[in-house]
Amino acid sequence: GPCAGARAAPPARVPGGDPAAYVQDRLRGDRSGGAEAPPGRMRLAVGAEHVRNRIPARYATVEPDGEEHCIVTTRGPWSRSALVWTALLDHPLEVLDPPELADVARTLSKRLSAAG
Repeated sequence: GPCAGARAAPPARVPGGDPAAYVQDRLRGDRSGGAEAPPGRMRLAVGAEHVRNRIPARYATVEPDGEEHCIVTTRGPWSRSALVWTALLDHPLEVLDPPELADVARTLSKRLSAAG
């Protein structure tokens, strides 16, 4: 049983006061700009028809940019995980917007280069 004289801890307080929103935000855990961050835009060196079925429409749009390139735009704020996931499609990519996402891409590139 409980220890004699032990008191229950006071309820934890979370930033913003909404525990569900706090947990959801922590699970995303990768939005540098938060909910106010702009969408991410990346140009892939592959035709839209080759990746459109690999990118869930609820997360991003895929638009042709000529026959051999496409523009992937996140729905909602950009995130590191969207960048990494897009890179894992295994096609050369260029971050178009926002500059903060390009900074994250450069940082990750340096880390990965140093890893091996």
